[in-house]
Amino acid sequence: KQRQERQARDNAGYLPSYSEAVQKKITEVGIQHISQDESRSFAYDAAAAVIAGGRPFSLFESRRWRYFFTPFKPGWKPPSRAVITRILPEFYQEIYDEVFKHITSSEWFNIIFDASDNVSGHRIVNISVQVPDGPAFYWKSLDTGDEQHTAENWIENVPAHKVERSNSRADQKYNSFFSLLRSRDPARDWSVRKDVRDELRSQDCPVLLPEAVRIIKDSSFWLELEATIAVLKPVNDFQHVSEADGAGIAHVVNRWLQIKSKWAEMREADQFPDIPWDDIDAIFKARLDKQTYDIHWIADALRPDTTGPNSKLPPSVFARVQEYLQKQLENDDEYHRALSEFTRIRMRTGGPDGLFNKRSAVYDDGFRPAMAWQCLLNQGSTLARVAVKYVLEAAGSEPNSTKK
Repeated sequence: KQRQERQARDNAGYLPSYSEAVQKKITEVGIQHISQDESRSFAYDAAAAVIAGGRPFSLFESRRWRYFFTPFKPGWKPPSRAVITRILPEFYQEIYDEVFKHITSSEWFNIIFDASDNVSGHRIVNISVQVPDGPAFYWKSLDTGDEQHTAENWIENVPAHKVERSNSRADQKYNSFFSLLRSRDPARDWSVRKDVRDELRSQDCPVLLPEAVRIIKDSSFWLELEATIAVLKPVNDFQHVSEADGAGIAHVVNRWLQIKSKWAEMREADQFPDIPWDDIDAIFKARLDKQTYDIHWIADALRPDTTGPNSKLPPSVFARVQEYLQKQLENDDEYHRALSEFTRIRMRTGGPDGLFNKRSAVYDDGFRPAMAWQCLLNQGSTLARVAVKYVLEAAGSEPNSTKK
C-alpha cells in the first residue's frame, strides 16, 4: 500500500519536457546499444552509492530520478529495489574486504562502542573500528535484550568474591586508568603472595591468572599506562571545565584546539617518546571532523574574544559563515548587513553605528559570548539576531551539538 501511495504521488508530479539541446542528445545517444556488462556496471555503482549512503533501496524507482538520468545515459534503467537487494551481498563483501585490509595493515586501531535503546526498550550496542588514517567503520550491532546495564546488575551476575570494586561510569576512561595506576603497588604485592604462587602451580589454576600476573610484573605495561593517562589528561581536564562553566557551543571548537595544543606541548617536550603522536593526530582529526559541525565553527568565529586584527579566520570558516547567513536571512539586504557586521566584529573596526568599535564593552574579558551578543542585539545588530540563538545554546543540547 505504501508503495502504491508513493507511486501515485510520483505520477502526479509534472515532469517538464527536456530542452531542445538535451532532447537532441537523447535522440542521438539513444541509438547506441548498452551492453549487458555496461548496464550491470552502472547498476552496481548506483547500488553502491545507495547502500553506502544509507538511502532507501527504492530511491531510483521514482519517475523523476529516471527523468534526471535519461540525458546522461538514454536507454539505461536505474536499478530497482529488487536489483539493489541482489547486489547487496557482493557490495557488502567488497566493503568487508576493504575494512579488513585497513585493520590488518594498521598497527593501531580503536574499538568504539556506542549504544541506544530501540522501540522495545532493548539496549542496542553498536561497535565500530577506527584506524589512524581513516574514518570509523561500522562492524556490528548487538541486541542485549532487556539486560540492565548497571553496576548493581553486574555484581549480581558475577560471584561476589571476584569483585574488588566497581565503576558504574564506564565512559570515564581517565578515572578508570588512573585508578588502575594507583593499584600498581598493591597489585605487585598481591602477585608475589604465597597463595597466588600456589594457585599458579595448581592444576585448577584459572586460565587468565598467569597472564594477569605476567602483566602486573611487566614494567613496560605500567609505563604505557602512565603514557596513556598523560594523553587522556587534557581531554579529561577540559571536559570537566566545560561541565563546570556551562560551556555553550561557541566553546566546543576552542576546547578541541586546547586539547590539541596540550598534546603539541607534550610532543615537543618528548617526555613520552613511545607515544605514536602521528597516529593520535590522525585520530584527533577524524574525531574532530565527525563531532563538530558548521554551527560549532561559526559559533566559535562569533565569539568576541577570538576577534582582532591579529586573529586570522580560515577561509573555509568564512565560507561556512557566508553560507549559513544566506540560509538564515532570506532578505538580501539583511544578509549583506549581517555579513558586513561579521567582518567588522572580526576586525573590530566599528562601522557606521559604532557597534563594533575596538573600545566596545563587548570585547571586555568579563563579557561572555552570550552576554556580548545580547548586548549587540539590544543595540539593533542584524547579525546578533542570528548569533544570539546559537551562542546561548548549551553544548550537547541538540543533536548537532557535541560537548567536548
